[in-house]
Formats: sequence, C-alpha cells, structure tokens
Amino acid sequence: MNWMISSNFMQSRRSLESINLEWHPEHSVCVEDMHRVGPMKSWNTGDRAWQTDWKLRVECYNKTLDCCDKVELKSNGALFKVRPLLLGTYSFYTGYNARSVYKHDASQMYFWFMDWGSNQGENWVVGYNHTMKETMLSSPNMENVENNCITEVNQYTKYYPFLVKSDGSWLEDRTVEVVCVKFRDRGNERQKQFRKFLFNTIKLSFLKKKQG
Repeated sequence: MNWMISSNFMQSRRSLESINLEWHPEHSVCVEDMHRVGPMKSWNTGDRAWQTDWKLRVECYNKTLDCCDKVELKSNGALFKVRPLLLGTYSFYTGYNARSVYKHDASQMYFWFMDWGSNQGENWVVGYNHTMKETMLSSPNMENVENNCITEVNQYTKYYPFLVKSDGSWLEDRTVEVVCVKFRDRGNERQKQFRKFLFNTIKLSFLKKKQG
C-alpha cells in the first residue's frame, strides 16, 4: 500500500512512490503523513532501479500563509552566556526548504529551517551558511508539527529546549524566544526581489500550461 505519483492514476506505472504503508494504516489516509513512516522513492531510469530520496517531502499547501519579515532572537540563558552575538534581529533574506531564511542585521549569521530528511527531523537553526549543515543553535525537532513560520517554534520550546553549541557539546536553553518585531517590512529590498521572482515564476508556469 503506497502513495504514488504518475501520469495516470489508473495504472501502476509511476515515477515516485512512498514507503510501504500496509502496516501503518494510521499514516496512510493523509498523504503528508506518510513521512512519519519513512522516505519516498524515485525511479532512476538510467539505473532502472528505485532510489530512496530522503529530501523529498510532501506538505499540506496553505495559499494564505504569511510569515513575519523581521524577527528578534532573545535569551537570558545559555545562548546569552555562550553565544550572545547570535542574539538580535534577523530580516528576511531568501527562501530555502519552502521556508523563509533570515539574516542577522549586524552580522553574517543566518536563521533558517533545516530538513534532515523524511522521518529524520526538522529544526530551525542558526549558522554561517543556510546551505550547509554546520549550526550553532538548534530548535527542538519540529517535524510533524506546525513549522511553516519561524515564530511557531515558541509553542514547543515550553516543553523542549533549544540547543546551543559550546566547545563541541550542546547546552540546553529553555529561555530562547523568537519574536516578530515587524510583520511586513516594506523597506526590505531582498524581499521585494524575491516576491517578484516568485510572481514571475508562477506567471511563466501558468502561461506554459495555457499554451500546452
């Protein structure tokens, strides 16, 4: 029993499929729940074999979703004592993993959403490069919970702490908070460019479908 993607749902020929959900019926009703069991697989035409794709993820689409443009990272615990330079305001920078990436207003630090792979965990993290895995601050695991906007992390830090990297070890900090300080930052030029890019991409896709 699998979720599949193909050009014809009446045929078994497909290019993508979920892990076998036969023994997990509770996660087979909604397509986004299949990741609670394991990753999807894609058909490699060249090798004529199925390959596991840990980064492929299906999520519930929310057309009206809108997140904060400028946030502030606060703490009076381990983060404040060990890595105080990470504190402060972060502004929208770009998009990554279908989430906003924020850049520190006074340094080269980035705050982004890290997807480790299906059923492997998801975290909001801070580091020097949002395309790398090296991080200095990590939220609790946000997989299978509301995680589209960065401020949603505050709902879960009441029960699970942020982790702060210090000399090779990780320290717990239950005082970390991400606060929205400007929901719509109309002065952010990078955001204007990003929105324009998205609009043009969607428009081009629509025209191609219309012509086809």
